[in-house]
Amino acid sequence: MKKTSYFLLRLLPVAALFLAGLAGAQEEPAAWDLDRCLAEARLASPGLAADRAQVEAAAAGLTAARAERYPVLNLSGDYRHVTETMKMTLPLMPPRTLEFGNGNTTDLMLGLQVPLYQGGALPARRQAARARLQAERFTVQADSLDLGLQVRRTFFSALGAEAAMQAARRGEERLQRHLQDTERNQQAGMASEEAVVLSRVRLVRQQQATILAAAEATRLRLALGRLVGRAGQEISPAAPLQESVITDDPATVPWDNRPTLQALDSRLDAGASDVRAAAGSLRPSVDLQGGWHYGKPGIDTIANDWMDYGSVAVGVRWTLFDFGRRDGRLGSLRAGNRALEHRREDTLRGLRTRLQTARVQREAAGRTVEQSVQRVELQQKYLELVSSRLREGFATQREYLDAQDDLTLAEMDLAVARANLRGAEAELLAALGH
Repeated sequence: MKKTSYFLLRLLPVAALFLAGLAGAQEEPAAWDLDRCLAEARLASPGLAADRAQVEAAAAGLTAARAERYPVLNLSGDYRHVTETMKMTLPLMPPRTLEFGNGNTTDLMLGLQVPLYQGGALPARRQAARARLQAERFTVQADSLDLGLQVRRTFFSALGAEAAMQAARRGEERLQRHLQDTERNQQAGMASEEAVVLSRVRLVRQQQATILAAAEATRLRLALGRLVGRAGQEISPAAPLQESVITDDPATVPWDNRPTLQALDSRLDAGASDVRAAAGSLRPSVDLQGGWHYGKPGIDTIANDWMDYGSVAVGVRWTLFDFGRRDGRLGSLRAGNRALEHRREDTLRGLRTRLQTARVQREAAGRTVEQSVQRVELQQKYLELVSSRLREGFATQREYLDAQDDLTLAEMDLAVARANLRGAEAELLAALGH
């Protein structure tokens, strides 16, 4: 009875894990292909969502800049009281004193203000807002490409980690079978206890490697889950690791058509427009103002009664001296534009270097895969030869176990090499502008 209870207690955690696995399998599919990962990542990306919000903000800024050229209609009202009023005594018999109001003034105005000339600042601000909107749109495109590269890298890294884990498990299974054969041979008097212990040592070591490989695969599946908006959930990549990402010979997107550079060019245009707008503050500004008033006493202060009347005025403002405030702003804007020009040049150099580096890395990764395939084939042949010699009694137990370990390591390295090749291809596509 005690043995049965102990067995049931040992079985409960296994059953819980099994049920949890079934629940997880019902919530999400077991594996996602690359296209689905890319689509879900772009939908779920907080970074892209922030970029799209910046686009909305820039669009609202352009709307505000366009509205500056239109008249402004406003309603205002004020009340004023003064302690003394103007008085005049007329030389009549008897003398008569006229008082202009009683010190209380109330005025309601529906006013219209029309900007006639602002030194060229209004069209410059519109151009700057339009350029900023374009820059934010290009930023969305650039960040979307960067996110696609990140998803591809993680996808193929997870795919390679799973392949390496499977290779580690195959090696573990081979060592398990060999241990069983060695134990049977020991019982038959054909193998020593040392051979059994050595086989167990190698099996335990391989089990440790399998655990680490499984943990790495889990880590990358979780990383892929975070990218596609499933934080805390493992997403298994579904794709043949042997197939190339580059199916044809893609052309290089011209540098001036790269979203990263286009965003910088638009910001440079916005900066130049900001300079023109700031320079407009050095010139006079002219406004046309009109209004309809209703107040007391209005313009007839003697009658001191409610009345309505209209007013029209042309206002001119010209700042002659401000202790260098406008000059300082102009200098700051021009320096900022020079910084953007240097940043653009640095970005262009980085893109050119990135393309050359990506080509070199892809070629090296391809050669590494070819050599890794040859290595696996040679290790398989070597294991067969050692196995044959071991059966004939001309090979030692350690030689056979070393051959097993070397084959497992070669298979795991092949999986990593193929994943690195797929990642290098993804990097090359990004460097080409795709």
